[in-house]
Amino acid sequence: MSIFICEDSPEMAKLICLKLKSVGYQVQAFSDGEELIRRLKFEIPDLLILDVMMPGLDGKTILKFIKADPALKHLKVVMLTALSKEKDIVECLDAGAEDYITKPFSPAELASRVKKYMVRADD
Repeated sequence: MSIFICEDSPEMAKLICLKLKSVGYQVQAFSDGEELIRRLKFEIPDLLILDVMMPGLDGKTILKFIKADPALKHLKVVMLTALSKEKDIVECLDAGAEDYITKPFSPAELASRVKKYMVRADD
């Protein structure tokens, strides 16, 4: 099962990748939204972990783009961000995000939350 991560901090992306790979997921990291959008034209993962605050295309814009695209709208998206205001959380959940996790976070908690979204229909 595959997961894409869009995170502009190389250290954070590495931490997330290491944890999720250690529990058996195939993980690809993208450092910006434009790179992610280009890749989504060719491959759709089972889950996307998306930072909100990034240069260029921010996570909220990417989320709205994904949910408006018929080919992508069923992609499960978990927001992972330092923004912890209720307004930001509600905006992302209302736009279609499955979950909203604030930084700092526990890698074990992230893996546990991801697991619930990675169940295949035939399981």
